[in-house]
Amino acid sequence: MSLSTDDFAVAYRALTSKACTLKALQKAFKMQASRIEKGRHVPLRELLVTERFLPEGHAALTGSDHLSVRSDPAALESLGELLLLLEVAHEYELDQVVDELAAGPDPRKLPDVEIPKSLAKYDLAWEVGRGRDGAVFRGMRREGHSIVAIKVFRPEVFAGERERKAFLERVTASAAARHESSSFVRVYESGEASVRFASGEVPTAYIVMEFIEGPTLAAMIADRKVSLRRGFEIVERAARALAGAHAKGEAHDQLSGSSILVTGDDRPHIAEFGWRPGGTPAQDVFALGGLLYEIAAGVAPYGGFRARDLKPPSRYNPQVAGAAERVILKAVARNPARRYADAGALADDIARYLRREDVAADVTAEESAAPPPAPAKRSRAPWIVAGSLAGAALLALTVWMVRGNRKADESSEEASAPAVSWREPQGSAISNGPAPSPPKKRRTRPPVDPRREEIAKKGPMKRRDEWDYRYAATGAIAEQNFDELERLAEEALIRGPERDWAHHWMAMAAREKGELDRALKHADRAIELGSQDPDLIQMRFDIYLARSEFRKVLYEMGTLYPKGIPQVNDEILRLNRQIETEPRDARLYLRRGALYHHRKHYPKAIEDFTMAVALGESRAHYFRGLTLMAEDRSEEAADAIQAFLAAHGSGPGADEARLALAEIEK
Repeated sequence: MSLSTDDFAVAYRALTSKACTLKALQKAFKMQASRIEKGRHVPLRELLVTERFLPEGHAALTGSDHLSVRSDPAALESLGELLLLLEVAHEYELDQVVDELAAGPDPRKLPDVEIPKSLAKYDLAWEVGRGRDGAVFRGMRREGHSIVAIKVFRPEVFAGERERKAFLERVTASAAARHESSSFVRVYESGEASVRFASGEVPTAYIVMEFIEGPTLAAMIADRKVSLRRGFEIVERAARALAGAHAKGEAHDQLSGSSILVTGDDRPHIAEFGWRPGGTPAQDVFALGGLLYEIAAGVAPYGGFRARDLKPPSRYNPQVAGAAERVILKAVARNPARRYADAGALADDIARYLRREDVAADVTAEESAAPPPAPAKRSRAPWIVAGSLAGAALLALTVWMVRGNRKADESSEEASAPAVSWREPQGSAISNGPAPSPPKKRRTRPPVDPRREEIAKKGPMKRRDEWDYRYAATGAIAEQNFDELERLAEEALIRGPERDWAHHWMAMAAREKGELDRALKHADRAIELGSQDPDLIQMRFDIYLARSEFRKVLYEMGTLYPKGIPQVNDEILRLNRQIETEPRDARLYLRRGALYHHRKHYPKAIEDFTMAVALGESRAHYFRGLTLMAEDRSEEAADAIQAFLAAHGSGPGADEARLALAEIEK
């Protein structure tokens, strides 16, 4: 059974509002499981109403506001332990759901931000980012034609006029203090404006800033575009920039990966410094340490539903064990007194690590773990305590089984569990009676693969086995050991049950070996099994591009860039920078041309495809032909597609190209 984010959010709201007890939720989840076994999935919100655990219309069922999932750690942990006990979710799945909710709403689902009329002296090109407090637009000043970034705040962010004016005063003061520093995003203008709603004009605030051409560090981490060393170098530069302010006792207070923009030369530029009151250097150090942790481990520190515990980053990435891990642990120490004194001290220690010198960090993972929880303010019913103790006992038993009795446990599984292997379905013949007597041919059994039989004897994967595979695969990916990654994936599929992550690993390994058909097969299967990893979509996009299946490329773009034009523009800007440094790489022009075609900028797409052909990429003939078709230049389009077929008439994209040619000839 898989836990949905919506079910968890409903359960958490019901529990923290005290409208529903943990015992009632236990009954509801059991009812849900029994109905799923009968082939009918019932959302938890529906069960809570029909079984009268909650009144219809309760906030747990209708809540659309941002869920502060860490507001009640005791309730979060109790609910998590209950779900593990009921086997509603594995711990890995549960951690993913909690982290997804803690990350906040998907920006794509946030309402649009209205643009004030008083910004008429700027031409706004497109939206480049959106959050709960507002949106950032790329714009151009009509006088001087300089490119700027304009942040427009949602009116409801400010409680009133006084708070709005106080905020703008802080922005102005901070901008004046840091105007000469190239490490901070410059603020050119700020002020109040009105936006029009159906109810009338509503006042809000806006800020005009320097436009930094580059992604946020958060986006780079999410897209897995930051190696360990590169990430440490970027964070060191950001820490150096903050060191001067920390020396004066000033702090950012809201520092995150989203407030650090990185240019093509890996120079960080810090935005929104001093926009909000309060904050200490220790908080900024913690934020920088959290970024280092995400770069190293791929997850946020203190994540999951057991947020009191800090797992050493080497648990996720063995390559980070040693000096790098010690630097991270000191930066994110829960006790501020044990962290680096300021960003300058952190930068110095990162520099020592990068030079392979001894670091000054002296904090262990145990010190970074949470202190014992304070006594709960509300009394907890005996069944809540019992539930927590049962969960703790279950966890302790699991740890004992994994660490102490692994060999005994595995041997018992070999004796009792049936051998299960994943393979493609095979046809079978069913006989209704004795067949006529043709000359008897002795049936020969297919050769037995001893290795597969040995793996299958281990029996189906258990939860701890999945963790072992994931841990080993993390190391293989970090070391670029794709033979080992393929071995792990194959073993996981032989043992079963079939998992999307195993197909993802197989696809990665096959792509690295240049086996594109096999990579595509496993990527497709991973998505069929429910994987939503954007890397798989990117992989399919690259494969279709390499196979000249351009119509599929355009389809994948809709999935790869769900935010639409802003995301496509960001990718075009990235390719612009890359082409400046690698002007003879035909693949870059091919990719950018596809993006221009997707945006319906056909003349630019034709230019890029023509350049790709000139650089020796004959596949671009077909892409150029399709774009010429969109421009109603049929004769040129036919010539381009025929040139493609002359070179790749037996390739994967040939059938698609012939259909396009037939369409032109009609």
